[in-house]
Amino acid sequence: MFFFKTGLKPDGDDVQGHMRETIEDGLSHLSDEDLTAIAAYLKAQPAIRHPVRGLKSATATPSYDEW
Repeated sequence: MFFFKTGLKPDGDDVQGHMRETIEDGLSHLSDEDLTAIAAYLKAQPAIRHPVRGLKSATATPSYDEW
């Protein structure tokens, strides 16, 4: 519930983007009872497992002007 109220992750960093807006504008205003119900629902869902594509490495070599 701490995450839903504050947006702080276990490593101390805060969430960004749409999740930040969701917490600031919505979740942080819910009651502890509602947040507990949301957390229980999310924990009850089966994990989704799928392969994740690797990042493409940059093919361009940076050029520098040397004097």
